[in-house]
Amino acid sequence: MSGTSVLPTIGVLAPALASGGGVPAVADFLCAQIERTGRYRLKLMSMATSSRDDCSLRLLAPRTWRSHPRSTEGVWNGRAFTHFGAIATEFEFQRLRSTPLLTQALQQCDLIQVVSGSAAPAFAVIGCNRPVVLQVATRAAVERRKALLMGSPLVRLWRRTMTHIVSRCEERALQAVDAVMVENRWMLDYASRTVARSRTAVLNAPPGIDCEAFSPVADRGTLLADRPYILCVGRMSDPRKNVALLCKAYALLCAKLTDPPRLIFAGQGELSESARAELSHLQKQVEIVKEPSFEVLRDLFRGAACFALPSDEEGLGLVVIEAMACGVPVVSTRSGGPDAIIADGYDGFLVPLDDAEQLADRLLTLCSDAQLNLKMGERARETVVTRFSAEVAFQPFLAAYDRLLART
Repeated sequence: MSGTSVLPTIGVLAPALASGGGVPAVADFLCAQIERTGRYRLKLMSMATSSRDDCSLRLLAPRTWRSHPRSTEGVWNGRAFTHFGAIATEFEFQRLRSTPLLTQALQQCDLIQVVSGSAAPAFAVIGCNRPVVLQVATRAAVERRKALLMGSPLVRLWRRTMTHIVSRCEERALQAVDAVMVENRWMLDYASRTVARSRTAVLNAPPGIDCEAFSPVADRGTLLADRPYILCVGRMSDPRKNVALLCKAYALLCAKLTDPPRLIFAGQGELSESARAELSHLQKQVEIVKEPSFEVLRDLFRGAACFALPSDEEGLGLVVIEAMACGVPVVSTRSGGPDAIIADGYDGFLVPLDDAEQLADRLLTLCSDAQLNLKMGERARETVVTRFSAEVAFQPFLAAYDRLLART
């Protein structure tokens, strides 16, 4: 930035943009706000996360051996982006290394914004000689707690080994970047301890949402009086989401009511066998909406009597914020991120992990007491507008960009 009138370029790098989930949602939030300022140019990039990535050199696919890792161009949420492959993607840590093509792309940027679940993907930008801001939600060892206990002994050993290496990459990345934006208190404590001897700045800066796109319907009371439903949104097959817990709680709830609300799951994947077993006699009460469009998902949020999040671990829980913005009270497990969003008993409910009875009890309360439901929903909307609107949430990022770009 040598005094010219050319706008600085912010490169947003995120793993597997097209995969859906929380990381792409945060990337979309940041891209939208970067564009909204009119002060920067945007360069959007995606990294390989799968051992079968089509752009990568794979040890178990001889047809890829003669080709270097490639890049492909695509369009995501109306924005052009470049996806970069890796070398030997069967080894997870190899996906965290930069390639000549990625390095070349990073050099075209004035600042790099990495968006990821754990800090590990930022390992790929170490040494790029550009200011780096890392947005991170959790740690690999934390989000994989259940997965590390599943599978054969050999599979468990492989997962533990990969997770150990990835955790070391996380630590190095946290210490090497210029600013770390975390989504919850426990991650703030961990990141602060990890970077204690470096000059990295660590801030609690959760992402925000468009509070106009996610807004309440005109008369929620009418919806509550009609045939209400409980909504759950997420990757149904992800062990961290613990969908079976909600299914068990829903069965308990139905046993207490002659006319129970419906249960709607929306998202990707399939319900596990254990989840289906809990619902075996309630199939007519349950609906699954696979991979809904934005418009369908927004309408599902707006029409819900309440929202349920049964997860074992959440870095933040953007779906919690989206539901609350729609004036819908949330019942969530104390899974990390939601603990810092919901004020228990005021704008929603928090319940212990794996406690199906208390989850069922809180859902029953919100489905049975319309006045409390509406009051909590109004408070939930106020919480999001005040703390998590896009404009408010972007301010720490904007300040970091200006500070770091001023140095160059």
